[in-house]
Amino acid sequence: MSLRNAINQKCKDCIYDPEVEGGWKQQVSLCDLSDCPLWEYRPHHRTSSQSPKMTSNQCHFQSNGFEVGSSL
Repeated sequence: MSLRNAINQKCKDCIYDPEVEGGWKQQVSLCDLSDCPLWEYRPHHRTSSQSPKMTSNQCHFQSNGFEVGSSL
């Protein structure tokens, strides 16, 4: 797997919700988890959108596998 594909897959695993409008790239491009080490490398949707940004409450998992906001 290429580095680009690995980053794309991790971002998709983290933020994509098939029940929310837009494809996974659009949802990832709206992610505002700027403290994520992959944030500046995430895939960007190429068209403008009026959709609200994704928030940390909408991200399913962090890189450690724990749900965001859960205690250790």
